[in-house]
Amino acid sequence: VYDAVARDRLEDARVLLRGGRFNGAVYLAGYAVECRLKSACCRRLATLRLPARLETHCWDTLMHEAGLLPAMKAQPAMAALYSE
Repeated sequence: VYDAVARDRLEDARVLLRGGRFNGAVYLAGYAVECRLKSACCRRLATLRLPARLETHCWDTLMHEAGLLPAMKAQPAMAALYSE
């Protein structure tokens, strides 16, 4: 479910971007990232439902629970952009 929502919100963000609605585009693109992180958490936990403790908007928590934080930090350019 989260992957489908992410795709839809990213398409919405593209439409807004083309229309010069930059704030809305950034907001929806961020929401798409959050949905992809939640999807990654579900895959890592081998579940279709996100546990209640992960019903959050905190990317730090989601990155950690998805197991993506070490890989991201191993890339200096990405680590420099990311603030935990």
